Amino acid sequence: MIRRDRVLLGLAFSAVAGVCVLFGSVTWVVWDESVRAEERRLEQLARTLGETVETSIVEAREILGALNDLDVAPCSAAHLAAMQDRAITRPHIRAIGYWRAAERLCGAGFVQGRELTPPRADRIYESGVVAWWPGTDTEIGGVQFFLMRFGAHDVVIDPRALLDGVTV
Repeated sequence: MIRRDRVLLGLAFSAVAGVCVLFGSVTWVVWDESVRAEERRLEQLARTLGETVETSIVEAREILGALNDLDVAPCSAAHLAAMQDRAITRPHIRAIGYWRAAERLCGAGFVQGRELTPPRADRIYESGVVAWWPGTDTEIGGVQFFLMRFGAHDVVIDPRALLDGVTV
């Protein structure tokens, strides 16, 4: 009888151990696959976001170059209209301005005058683009903007608007 009890106890223990190993294996496989799926999703989101931001920044640089090449008097009605036309169709651009040296003379959009004149650039690129990253120096009304200047013009970009429509 004792031998029979030992065999039954051994079988029960083996069955419980087998169920635990099976449950642990299934849990590990499910967890591993969910982690891999989340990594793929985040990788795709980062790629999409990077492409969107890159396109927006390159487009802003091209806008500034085109404005610098305009043959109109600075801050004239035609100049202001040209700045407004380029900003109005891009929801992430909040303002475009015209500078002479360190003074912002005029602009189109919701940032006017000297309202956004950070003291020092965060980065000056070899291409001539000057950039200020979102921070306390570029904050207006609780929103921290990305500011980019090329030549005599600047553009104020709302980084939150760059995220609109980016989903994975």
